[in-house]
Amino acid sequence: MALEPAGVTESNEMKGPYTLFAPNDAAFIKAPASVVEHLSDPKNVEKRFRVLSYHVVVDRALTAAQLQSMSSSIRLKTLAGDFPTVAVRNDQIKISNATVVAKNLQASNGIIHTIDSILMPPATNG
Repeated sequence: MALEPAGVTESNEMKGPYTLFAPNDAAFIKAPASVVEHLSDPKNVEKRFRVLSYHVVVDRALTAAQLQSMSSSIRLKTLAGDFPTVAVRNDQIKISNATVVAKNLQASNGIIHTIDSILMPPATNG
């Protein structure tokens, strides 16, 4: 699990319910190589945890239908403490700069939606 280097494991920290916006392989391919390398460096475990935890909405397992029924441009609190913008455009769910490409994958502790871009928390942009 990607959060394990930061001390988060399925058995102790991830009881849920959660909504996870999981970047697909294409998201990592289109991300700048320097960003992926920086976050992969063992010295940057705190930054990596912050970016990964920005993909997790706490205390809510939200289906695609629930996300689509919410008012436009809502913000959901993430494990990182920040709020990505959620909007529905032309029946597509947008999470900040990412589009949901696979919906409603059930997990034991919530729901996973696959997205086409890596989400970057505000403090890590630039």
